[in-house]
Amino acid sequence: LNTPSLLNWAKEATQQGHFADGAGDPMGLGLNTLHNLPPPPRSAPAVEASPPPDSRGFGGRGGPGSGYGGSGGGGGGMQHVLTVLTSDNRWETLNFSSKGNLEQQGRDFLAQKGLKAAFISGLLSKMKSMVSSGQAQSSVDIVDLI
Repeated sequence: LNTPSLLNWAKEATQQGHFADGAGDPMGLGLNTLHNLPPPPRSAPAVEASPPPDSRGFGGRGGPGSGYGGSGGGGGGMQHVLTVLTSDNRWETLNFSSKGNLEQQGRDFLAQKGLKAAFISGLLSKMKSMVSSGQAQSSVDIVDLI
């Protein structure tokens, strides 16, 4: 195979004046524009579009008074989100506050979603585990709550 070398082509084109004068391009490859580019941004573009974090680091959601929290239970405290798989491909979200009555928040969630009260002990255990470890989000399959 006799394939042409692009390296030779770039050198020849530079020598014939098809590119800039070669200043700052020690190999004569016509890379002046590459060397003159500004450095890439230090953060992802999405950072500029995201809401500023509130005083508790929730990224604008989930803090007290934010309106983010369904069967929450007020009283301030850390907000937690437990996503429960209740049936095939059906996820329900329990938003609760660590300062609220966990058992009541769990019972309210089960009643709102039409789930059996038999799940309360497992649900309460999972909620307490999240609170004690400071875990803001978690998910669980409802069969694991029995």
